[in-house]
Amino acid sequence: MYADDARWLVSTVLWKTASGQVDEQNYVYLAYRILRRVMNGTTCTAVIQSLIEGEGLMRSNYRVGVHCYGYQLSHRFLGDDWKQVRLIDPRLINRIKREEMRIEKQQAKRRRPIHRQLASIQE
Repeated sequence: MYADDARWLVSTVLWKTASGQVDEQNYVYLAYRILRRVMNGTTCTAVIQSLIEGEGLMRSNYRVGVHCYGYQLSHRFLGDDWKQVRLIDPRLINRIKREEMRIEKQQAKRRRPIHRQLASIQE
């Protein structure tokens, strides 16, 4: 029922891994509050636990005040070919869009005149 949530989580881990947003052991840190904001809040924990128990993802230890849980694709899937699958759950699609807009607004608030000038030069 929540396959789109699981696909989104695995996809996020893959994209962050591919773009180098990992620690020394190749774990991608994802804050639970953000996961709950995007995935179904009531089943988020169950989806994550299912992926871990089904050996789709591995999770690092949580360290209070240091970092949140880290995730990485399980070793048995590292050599697999990728396949793009479209999301079909409109709730999840809307939550992803809302989270992207929230992040854009947050980044826009931090921008200074020099950032806007650099952006115009790059365009």
